[in-house]
Amino acid sequence: MFYTGEMIDAATALRLGIVNHVYPAAQLEAAAKTLAEKIAQGPPVSIRAIKQAIFGAQKKELAHALEMEVRQQIHCFLSEDCREGIRAFMEKRKPKFQGK
Repeated sequence: MFYTGEMIDAATALRLGIVNHVYPAAQLEAAAKTLAEKIAQGPPVSIRAIKQAIFGAQKKELAHALEMEVRQQIHCFLSEDCREGIRAFMEKRKPKFQGK
């Protein structure tokens, strides 16, 4: 998905493990509230410890990854391929990327 930019539907996201559950739009808010209430009723010390264990070590890695993403986006935006992609979009034609 990173390389192609293809969109996926909810069922595919569920199958790939990107999401835990899929709900119809009309049921989403109620399902989210139910989950939030279930978490809120759990032991706060344990929940806090779990969050720190899962996300605490990743904060530094996430910050580095986000910095890298910004640098790479700027690099891509300033490329000839970006200009070609924008021109092709405006001219309603398929882009001819050169890797520059």
